[in-house]
Amino acid sequence: MRVFVTGVGMVSPLGIGAEHNWQRMLNGETNIHPIPSDWYNFSNFTSHYYSPLPDFDFSELHFTRNEITQKDPATLLANLSSHEALVNAEFDLEQISKKNNQYKVNATDEQRLGIAFGTAAGGLDSYLANIGLHVFGNVKKEVLRLSNNNSEIESCLNSLQFAKRFSPFTVSKVITNTIAAATGIKYSTKGPVRSVTQACSSGTTAIVQGWELIQSGAADLVIAGGAECYNDAYGAVMRSFDVAGALTKAKAGSPVDKINQPFDENRNGFLFSQGGSGTLILESEAHLEHRKVRPLAELKACMETFDAHSIMIPDPEGAQIERLIKSVIANAKLEPENIDYVNTHGTSTIANDKTESEILDKIFGKNAALNSTKSLLGHTFGACGAIEAIVSALSIRDQELHPSLNLENPIADLDFVTERRKQKVDHVLSHSFAFGGHNSGIILGKV
Repeated sequence: MRVFVTGVGMVSPLGIGAEHNWQRMLNGETNIHPIPSDWYNFSNFTSHYYSPLPDFDFSELHFTRNEITQKDPATLLANLSSHEALVNAEFDLEQISKKNNQYKVNATDEQRLGIAFGTAAGGLDSYLANIGLHVFGNVKKEVLRLSNNNSEIESCLNSLQFAKRFSPFTVSKVITNTIAAATGIKYSTKGPVRSVTQACSSGTTAIVQGWELIQSGAADLVIAGGAECYNDAYGAVMRSFDVAGALTKAKAGSPVDKINQPFDENRNGFLFSQGGSGTLILESEAHLEHRKVRPLAELKACMETFDAHSIMIPDPEGAQIERLIKSVIANAKLEPENIDYVNTHGTSTIANDKTESEILDKIFGKNAALNSTKSLLGHTFGACGAIEAIVSALSIRDQELHPSLNLENPIADLDFVTERRKQKVDHVLSHSFAFGGHNSGIILGKV
């Protein structure tokens, strides 16, 4: 059964909207800043830069007060990209509840409309905000009382930022299935709902599962993607990766163009991103025929493998990554020489880039163009695979590739795209690898 990508939506550090993001990517734009100065009040960071999301006011993005109160920002981002993707796929969305901002997707059977959404950590921001209140709220009041409201102590305590009250929606905001479930509720779907939690491969694996739902006959249409939002007031999430030694070691004051260098000899860790969201509308051929909408690309094959090696790093031998790439190409009834472009995982870590480049060299040599979307956005975790799949689909549509930045001394003799490039893009491989050893990949083809 053939499956097509008929709509896309995206939110990233570069802004809101798939087309807006795509044009900025083609131009090689980034959004890299020093981390907030007050984060140093809590820890001595060794990584000093990040890629923040824009400062969203969700009330100005057509979310209701109820939604903003009841949903974590990661869920709101997922809803934002999903709405754009449905509109982009030319579906008629009928609002059936103004209070809950709930819609019905017309011209489709709601019982055959599925969801597959990935996230690495779910509503982690909501957890941190509420646990901060739980741990420090009463202590702060008592310390102020005992110090007779000493102004210096009060100033120090005010650096502790947390929720003003403990939200009754904390559990529903935090649990990782909420992003998929809330998307299903918002669009009144009654088909299967899949929630994927596979760290950095979550977004790609969600697309794999959406494809499988259509292939199995369980759904005709699937809203598939990934979302993440790490915007905690203390930088605690970033510090977790910092302590693990995974982040870029660029010193404060370093030139921005030296901070994030996937596949470069001088790479020293990935650029932390606050997150984002990507959504793709997957549609069966039979369902698409009734709508007369031109798809962006065909989703020709999908696959997963597992390293069974380490929680933190890929298997240096890369056997299961190699099996993933070769098998998903074969499942698409293609040969490696048919792949024009690979949107790599390309994190800029020592271990990942080494293993990935060696396998790509072995399979493709210089026959496929390669780039890293993370060189532009940083690592958006559970969102990255979905965002990179969108980039792959748009590359097919426009027959154009975005540059992979800061690549001065490549670690392998491969066809890395270092400038905006027009070229033939008929078939694309996009893949993701994750903490734990999860590997997932998809093949997209020109229609």
